[in-house]
Amino acid sequence: MSETIVSPKKIYELALPNGYGLEENEETIVVYNVENGIGAINITNYQIPNDYDFNAEEELRDFVKSIDGNVDSQILQVTLRNNEYACSEFFNVDRFWKIWTLFKRPHAVFASYNCDEKDKTSEMDKVVKIIQTIKITK
Repeated sequence: MSETIVSPKKIYELALPNGYGLEENEETIVVYNVENGIGAINITNYQIPNDYDFNAEEELRDFVKSIDGNVDSQILQVTLRNNEYACSEFFNVDRFWKIWTLFKRPHAVFASYNCDEKDKTSEMDKVVKIIQTIKITK
């Protein structure tokens, strides 16, 4: 069973499986496993001007730089689907990060998940399933 959540500005929706909760404000939603979560998903969105040439892969690489300027984002392996989805992962210090960029004009959704490096596989299946439910609705 899952619960459908609509973002604060009604830009996107996602499904939360049982046992997952969220905290939200006007800019960000944080999703986590309530009982034994070891990491958290942070989701935010932006309205993209119509005249801006949005490139999901480049935006994802810039997103990595905003998280950790020491990571060489140009060597990251990026999974790209059309210009609507980009995904990658990296390590910094002892943290594992997985990041996503989703795009449907005029909105972009940026999501990140991070946890201790040793725990990177513990809840990744559920995290990926949550990300796969994100639909930009506006």
